Formats: sequence, structure tokens, C-alpha cells
Amino acid sequence: MRVSVIVPAYNARDDLWLLLATLGQNVLDPGDSFEVVVADDGSGDGTERMVRSLPSPCPTR
Repeated sequence: MRVSVIVPAYNARDDLWLLLATLGQNVLDPGDSFEVVVADDGSGDGTERMVRSLPSPCPTR
């Protein structure tokens, strides 16, 4: 199964990091593919920078 997760974010760097770090481990079955779309609304806390710095096993855009 292919899953797309859309996450709205505004100054949510710390909470978002935890969500993204655990999403694939706890929600999906092995073999499922997924992407995470983070809709950042101009955060000033480094949310976008944190999302862009994630390793490639967590596909985001």
C-alpha cells in the first residue's frame, strides 16, 4: 500500500521531529511505501530546515 501523510506545521520543529521519526516505525506495515508532505506556514523556529535535513529513508516534500 502507498500512503501519503500531509502534516500542517507552524513553529512545530520539536513536535514534528518526533512525529516524523516515529511515523514509519509505528504506523505502517513492512513493505508499505509512504511519503510525508509537510506544509510549513512560514515557521520561524527552524521547522523547514529540520525537515530538509532529515535522512532520505523518510521521504518528505
